[in-house]
Amino acid sequence: MLIPGIVFGDVFNDNVFNVLVYPENPEISSYITSFFPQAVLDEQAIATKESRRRAEFDKTEGEKLASEYKSENESKISESRSEFTKYEADPYVNPFYVQSVEYKGKPIDRNALVSGDRNLLRYMCLESKADLLVIPVVSRIMGFNHMSVYRYTFSSDQFEMIFERISPDSDRFTVSSVLKLSSSFFERKPSIVRLDNLVDGAYVKIDDTEVSVMDSSILTTEGQHVMEIGAPGHASRLIGLDVQGNSVVAIDASLVSVYYSDLTINSFPSSTISVNGTVLGETPIVLDSYSLPFSIRLEKDLYMGKSLGITENLSEINVELKPAWMGNKDLLKQSKDKFYWSFARSLLIFGTNLLVGLFNDGSKPVLTAVDMAFKGVMTVSVVYTVGCLVDYFRQTEYISP
Repeated sequence: MLIPGIVFGDVFNDNVFNVLVYPENPEISSYITSFFPQAVLDEQAIATKESRRRAEFDKTEGEKLASEYKSENESKISESRSEFTKYEADPYVNPFYVQSVEYKGKPIDRNALVSGDRNLLRYMCLESKADLLVIPVVSRIMGFNHMSVYRYTFSSDQFEMIFERISPDSDRFTVSSVLKLSSSFFERKPSIVRLDNLVDGAYVKIDDTEVSVMDSSILTTEGQHVMEIGAPGHASRLIGLDVQGNSVVAIDASLVSVYYSDLTINSFPSSTISVNGTVLGETPIVLDSYSLPFSIRLEKDLYMGKSLGITENLSEINVELKPAWMGNKDLLKQSKDKFYWSFARSLLIFGTNLLVGLFNDGSKPVLTAVDMAFKGVMTVSVVYTVGCLVDYFRQTEYISP
């Protein structure tokens, strides 16, 4: 049975089959993680997974037991020793659910990998706990795009090229290429369903499981399926499929729009409103008939315009427009410069006042008068500087960054 999507689980306790794509290729990764079936492994592969799981358990539990011995806590040592000796792994049972894993080690030269170096290939799988390593290669040879995909299976130590294509003008997979590549992973024969007239933002489910849509096509397997197609603002559809293996089937995936009514749009202040680019008048306004999704634009002189995308059925929308000055980012610079200038002036006045004070011992009336004058000017300057700072922070609160 095809299980689209990634089935996550603990790599040593659940029946999972780990696939590593290196170097990362979004297209191939998407095919594998979205369309890979449940894997049915042979006895050799299962024995390899059991051995790796046992080794991992021995390592983690052994370290835990060693730590308990260091603590010299008899009860913890006894408990840990008991857990270590009684462990018996639950046997793996087919099928295995496929999971995509990432490589987090040091970068590896791709040419060294495709040369078939077994030590390097096994290291990659051990480092990532991968059961299968997929190596995509895209290169340019004599003006042609050369695409190839290599596969290394950890349990059998088997390395092979499973796909090759040469194209003069494209480094993407064609329909026939997808079928050829998929046949290397699927137990059942793969098929492509092309969805003509598919609306933007639509989802597609096969047998109640959502699948990825690429280039308006989905990948599935031969046989009978139930496909569901839906999108915001449209009525969903159920379509029965009976597809042949290694084939391309085209179906009409168009959806019927669902219309709603009585949507009230208000704005403060009243402004000109456009729906999907068409001016309808001044707010408040009531839309008698509309389908989702749609966009609105509100504009008013001396105010900042605002655009909204509506994706759900609502009864009322209220919008507040900000004054145009809030969008003037130069005001922040002007306020900041004003504060810096007033701050520098206050420092200059303060420094001059200190200098005057050095020569004023109280016996010179003129200097005393000057000193008092500077103190007054200083007070006014500091108050002005604080006002400039408050004004700057007030504007930062409203002006869009």
